[in-house]
Amino acid sequence: MVGGIDRVFEINRNFRNEGVDKSHSPEFAMLETYAAWVDHDDCARTTRESTQYIVEQLNKGTDLEGTGKVRLADGTEYDFGGEWKEIEMYPSLNEPLAAILLFRLTLYLLPAIVQARRGFEYGQSPQ
Repeated sequence: MVGGIDRVFEINRNFRNEGVDKSHSPEFAMLETYAAWVDHDDCARTTRESTQYIVEQLNKGTDLEGTGKVRLADGTEYDFGGEWKEIEMYPSLNEPLAAILLFRLTLYLLPAIVQARRGFEYGQSPQ
Protein backbone atom coordinates (compact mmCIF):
# COMPACT_ATOMS: atom_id res chain seq x y z
CA MET A 1 0.00 0.00 0.00
CA VAL A 2 1.04 3.61 -0.37
CA GLY A 3 3.88 4.86 1.81
CA GLY A 4 4.73 1.44 3.23
CA ILE A 5 1.70 1.39 5.55
CA ASP A 6 0.19 -2.05 5.09
CA ARG A 7 -2.92 -1.59 7.27
CA VAL A 8 -5.10 1.49 7.58
CA PHE A 9 -8.64 2.34 8.61
CA GLU A 10 -10.94 5.23 7.92
CA ILE A 11 -14.07 6.42 9.69
CA ASN A 12 -16.17 8.56 7.38
CA ARG A 13 -19.57 10.14 6.94
CA ASN A 14 -21.77 8.88 4.13
CA PHE A 15 -24.99 10.09 2.61
CA ARG A 16 -27.27 8.15 0.28
CA ASN A 17 -29.59 10.04 -2.01
CA GLU A 18 -32.78 8.33 -0.86
CA GLY A 19 -35.94 9.10 1.07
CA VAL A 20 -35.96 10.37 4.64
CA ASP A 21 -38.63 9.73 7.26
CA LYS A 22 -38.86 9.42 11.04
CA SER A 23 -37.58 5.83 10.93
CA HIS A 24 -34.83 6.23 8.34
CA SER A 25 -31.92 8.59 7.82
CA PRO A 26 -29.79 8.23 4.69
CA GLU A 27 -26.79 9.66 6.56
CA PHE A 28 -24.54 7.24 8.40
CA ALA A 29 -20.96 6.69 9.56
CA MET A 30 -18.85 3.90 8.14
CA LEU A 31 -15.62 2.22 9.18
CA GLU A 32 -13.50 1.04 6.26
CA THR A 33 -10.37 -1.06 6.65
CA TYR A 34 -7.66 -1.80 4.14
CA ALA A 35 -4.92 -4.38 4.61
CA ALA A 36 -2.23 -5.75 2.34
CA TRP A 37 -1.39 -9.46 2.22
CA VAL A 38 -4.57 -10.73 3.89
CA ASP A 39 -7.36 -12.99 2.73
CA HIS A 40 -11.09 -13.17 3.47
CA ASP A 41 -10.45 -15.26 6.61
CA ASP A 42 -8.25 -12.48 8.02
CA CYS A 43 -10.93 -9.91 7.18
CA ALA A 44 -13.63 -12.01 8.86
CA ARG A 45 -11.50 -12.47 11.99
CA THR A 46 -10.74 -8.72 12.16
CA THR A 47 -14.45 -7.90 11.82
CA ARG A 48 -15.42 -10.38 14.56
CA GLU A 49 -12.68 -9.27 16.96
CA SER A 50 -13.41 -5.57 16.38
CA THR A 51 -17.13 -6.07 16.95
CA GLN A 52 -16.50 -8.10 20.11
CA TYR A 53 -14.13 -5.42 21.42
CA ILE A 54 -16.75 -2.71 20.85
CA VAL A 55 -19.41 -4.82 22.61
CA GLU A 56 -17.01 -5.37 25.53
CA GLN A 57 -16.38 -1.63 25.85
CA LEU A 58 -20.09 -0.77 25.64
CA ASN A 59 -20.93 -3.28 28.37
CA LYS A 60 -18.42 -2.11 30.98
CA GLY A 61 -20.20 -1.57 34.28
CA THR A 62 -23.47 -3.16 33.13
CA ASP A 63 -25.11 -6.50 33.91
CA LEU A 64 -23.98 -7.69 30.45
CA GLU A 65 -20.29 -7.12 31.14
CA GLY A 66 -18.27 -10.15 30.06
CA THR A 67 -21.19 -11.86 28.31
CA GLY A 68 -20.54 -10.73 24.73
CA LYS A 69 -24.20 -9.73 24.47
CA VAL A 70 -25.90 -6.50 23.45
CA ARG A 71 -29.38 -5.53 24.68
CA LEU A 72 -31.54 -3.19 22.63
CA ALA A 73 -33.99 -0.72 24.15
CA ASP A 74 -36.87 -3.15 23.54
CA GLY A 75 -35.08 -5.87 25.57
CA THR A 76 -33.95 -7.96 22.59
CA GLU A 77 -30.48 -9.44 23.16
CA TYR A 78 -27.88 -10.39 20.57
CA ASP A 79 -24.89 -12.58 21.39
CA PHE A 80 -21.65 -11.51 19.69
CA GLY A 81 -19.41 -13.69 21.88
CA GLY A 82 -17.22 -16.64 20.95
CA GLU A 83 -16.61 -17.92 17.46
CA TRP A 84 -19.14 -16.99 14.79
CA LYS A 85 -20.72 -19.49 12.46
CA GLU A 86 -19.30 -19.19 8.96
CA ILE A 87 -21.43 -20.08 5.97
CA GLU A 88 -20.86 -20.04 2.23
CA MET A 89 -22.90 -17.44 0.40
CA TYR A 90 -24.43 -19.35 -2.50
CA PRO A 91 -25.12 -22.65 -0.71
CA SER A 92 -26.79 -20.68 2.11
CA LEU A 93 -29.27 -19.23 -0.41
CA ASN A 94 -30.13 -22.55 -2.04
CA GLU A 95 -32.45 -23.86 0.68
CA PRO A 96 -34.56 -20.73 1.30
CA LEU A 97 -34.93 -20.13 -2.44
CA ALA A 98 -35.49 -23.82 -3.26
CA ALA A 99 -33.02 -23.41 -6.12
CA ILE A 100 -29.38 -24.17 -6.79
CA LEU A 101 -27.55 -20.93 -7.50
CA LEU A 102 -24.37 -20.53 -9.47
CA PHE A 103 -22.51 -17.23 -9.75
CA ARG A 104 -23.24 -16.64 -13.44
CA LEU A 105 -26.91 -17.42 -12.99
CA THR A 106 -27.20 -15.19 -9.96
CA LEU A 107 -26.23 -12.01 -11.76
CA TYR A 108 -29.18 -12.24 -14.13
CA LEU A 109 -31.63 -14.76 -12.78
CA LEU A 110 -31.75 -14.31 -8.99
CA PRO A 111 -34.57 -11.72 -9.14
CA ALA A 112 -36.63 -14.01 -11.37
CA ILE A 113 -35.93 -17.08 -9.18
CA VAL A 114 -36.93 -15.22 -6.02
CA GLN A 115 -40.08 -13.87 -7.67
CA ALA A 116 -41.09 -17.30 -8.98
CA ARG A 117 -40.30 -19.22 -5.77
CA ARG A 118 -41.31 -16.75 -3.10
CA GLY A 119 -43.58 -14.22 -4.78
CA PHE A 120 -41.28 -11.25 -4.17
CA GLU A 121 -41.62 -8.41 -6.68
CA TYR A 122 -38.41 -7.53 -8.49
CA GLY A 123 -39.45 -5.98 -11.81
CA GLN A 124 -38.22 -7.33 -15.12
CA SER A 125 -35.25 -9.70 -15.33
CA PRO A 126 -32.71 -9.15 -18.10
CA GLN A 127 -33.50 -11.26 -21.19
